[in-house]
Amino acid sequence: MIKQIYICLMFVGILYQYGFAQEGLQISINGQGGFGYIAAQNHYGNDHFRLKYKNKFSYGANFNVGYGFNSQVSLLLTGGYQKFEQGYRGEFDPGLGSGHQSHQKDISLDLLNIGLLTKFVLTMQDAYVYDSKMSFFTTVGFTINKLLKAQLEYQVNNADVAYPAKLPPYTDPNYKYSPVSNAKDLYNNIGLSFVANVGFDFFVSEKLALSPSVQGQISVIDINKKEYRQHEGYRASRVLLAGLNVGLTYYLSR
Repeated sequence: MIKQIYICLMFVGILYQYGFAQEGLQISINGQGGFGYIAAQNHYGNDHFRLKYKNKFSYGANFNVGYGFNSQVSLLLTGGYQKFEQGYRGEFDPGLGSGHQSHQKDISLDLLNIGLLTKFVLTMQDAYVYDSKMSFFTTVGFTINKLLKAQLEYQVNNADVAYPAKLPPYTDPNYKYSPVSNAKDLYNNIGLSFVANVGFDFFVSEKLALSPSVQGQISVIDINKKEYRQHEGYRASRVLLAGLNVGLTYYLSR
């Protein structure tokens, strides 16, 4: 009888140790890369010069501190840096005395992100597998985005032009915008984004896991300042990301 009780207690101890492996404090770092989109930013009321999107590589890095309330649910505080870049190109023959025009526009945004994410975990543990080397997770939440830096270049036939402005030969007398010297003047200093990740933890040691995931992100609110939303046919501008995360997670309580 004593032997059976001992075996039962040992069994319960194993389940407690591994079945709740992701409870408690956890810290992680990760780098991300993928295709970012800054849309719609291909014109400021210059309907005759609608440019095509030429996507560029976007990247970032984050540091996360979290707490697992149980084996399935954790809350993560995240902070990090992201750089979004977007290119636009167009070939035009506007006429009215103007020859062929080649237009090129490039935008670069540097963001500081601070947010709160909820992590949901699905483990491979059951009554027969006490310590799985792999668990799957999904994180969802929101980040506040602080604009650190913005750059915008517009070229016509490889020559820099002031932007946003009337682009010849079209000179709308009611054009609402004047050129800016600092691209940050076009954008809100503070934004909000929805973030979602789907990935897995692969434990390379008892407490350390490699944590790759697929990330999606989209701005919840318009990134443009109100002063630059005045033209006819205006569409809200948002920053989007589809990419990969590769990170390391350390579970202090595992």
